[in-house]
Amino acid sequence: MSLSVAIIGAGLTGSLVAHQLSHAKLSITVFEKSRGLGGRASTKRLPWGQFDLGVPLIPATDTTFIDFMQQMASQRQAHQWPGPEQQTFRSSLSNDNNAAQFFVFDQKMNSMCHHWLQASDVQTSSMVTEVRYQQGRGWQLCLEQQWQQAFYDVLICTAPWPQTKTLLRHIDEEAFSLEQIWASCWSIGIKLQSSIKPKMKVIHLANNALQTLVFDSEKPNRPVLQNNEQIWVAQLNHSLSATLGKEGKVQAINLACASLCQYFNLSTDVIQHAEGHFWRYARSEKEQKPLGIIYNQQKNLIAGGDWSCGASVQSAFKAAQAISQKVLQIS
Repeated sequence: MSLSVAIIGAGLTGSLVAHQLSHAKLSITVFEKSRGLGGRASTKRLPWGQFDLGVPLIPATDTTFIDFMQQMASQRQAHQWPGPEQQTFRSSLSNDNNAAQFFVFDQKMNSMCHHWLQASDVQTSSMVTEVRYQQGRGWQLCLEQQWQQAFYDVLICTAPWPQTKTLLRHIDEEAFSLEQIWASCWSIGIKLQSSIKPKMKVIHLANNALQTLVFDSEKPNRPVLQNNEQIWVAQLNHSLSATLGKEGKVQAINLACASLCQYFNLSTDVIQHAEGHFWRYARSEKEQKPLGIIYNQQKNLIAGGDWSCGASVQSAFKAAQAISQKVLQIS
């Protein structure tokens, strides 16, 4: 009888874990609170356009991760983008990015999550509000105050640390009592009705309401726009995002549009549409020590995510590798 595994979270870590374990012929069920897949690798589709509202691009500095992304590129599931001549970093973090290679997933940033989860039972719009462990039977999950009948041999939680901590702290008070500071971020998709020809497709700014501008519709294999229209994604800086909070959507959109027009010396009349999303847990602060993978061997409980190894897609990849190895040791 195959081992049954429940994974909470269909972001990059959870999706890649499910994919890696599917080759071991385990029974895998993935629970995702949102309607879509990808977590912070989110792509928004609206009547007026498609754009990546979450992770804008993927920096790779670790050799193993670079090899992984280059393999994805060779399979036409990812592309190296943009080239070094199409990037400018105008912040104190520039040295962190100078040695990186940059990638995007093909068609949209959450496309690989859909691919990785093909062999798993995925339950979207399924928010896990409570879990409990029963000796001899395993893990049982509660979805929106209703306990499910199924039991699972292994429970993996890949949600952001604040959510993981809240959900699992009663299981292991010591392991899930650690604090970690998170930065929030407003991400705004902006459609322009006229064409601009910037030299740079990814721009990082300092001392500005915006921290990043990405020429989103120029990413490889994105939908073709008509009449020289363009879609950019602007991310407000973390401090301003925290000040505005989730309720500051209108102000965040207005600030992003005004800042983009000011940077490119455009009239605000060129803006056709704009839409935003507030990422409460955009990333853990970089100066913090990563929490590592949390593993309760007696109960077959594993928790991990990008917060385990840093604060990036590369960190999510490392966490997925470590989690998968632990599960395979159990099986």
